[in-house]
Amino acid sequence: MPLPSTALAATTLAAAMAVAVGALSGCTADSVTTTPPSTAPADPATGTSGPADASVRDEPIEACDVLTPERAVEILGPVADVPTSTAPTAGDADAAVTSCTYLAADRNERDGRISVGLVVRTALSAVGAGTNRDRFAPAGLPPEAQQVDGIGERAFWAPGLGQLNVLADDQWYVLTYGGLDPRQNSLSETREAAAVLEDGFGSTASGSVDPAPPTEGETP
Repeated sequence: MPLPSTALAATTLAAAMAVAVGALSGCTADSVTTTPPSTAPADPATGTSGPADASVRDEPIEACDVLTPERAVEILGPVADVPTSTAPTAGDADAAVTSCTYLAADRNERDGRISVGLVVRTALSAVGAGTNRDRFAPAGLPPEAQQVDGIGERAFWAPGLGQLNVLADDQWYVLTYGGLDPRQNSLSETREAAAVLEDGFGSTASGSVDPAPPTEGETP
């Protein structure tokens, strides 16, 4: 069976990332792709103000600002053309979702063309930050999830989806690395890819809200 062309592979990857973007945008218990529909935790109760110590942003994090061309090349080697990306989702005051995917220029014997993709769900309010945190709470993890130490504040691997989920500074990052079948993705290889991006997780470059300055007489 011939390997897919660059165009077909890119289209397939873009479609897969679009599904993840749509699910994270809606972020309902029935749609989040980072966990199986039957086990995804519910959103916080309507009207909640979210955690008092939430870290929120005043504008969405662009996934391609984290998964930069230089980082993509470090992970994949030469990349094919420009990345496939999505603009921030609209209509949600609490969160916004962006994505970015690069396809390797070369094939390998095992996977054909491999790719690296990143979806970011930015918390724009304390409610959005609370929702992101809830996805990583021990009680909210799907049964097959494997907790991953040493990256972000919390992280878990979803083997059925081949996704590494990272919570950093109350922002939710979903990283994929591998061939066209996500079930063949490797945690160890994806963790190596995440190490390249780790400086970008929780970066303040995309409009974080700084803490209020201390009032007169307070110690900063």
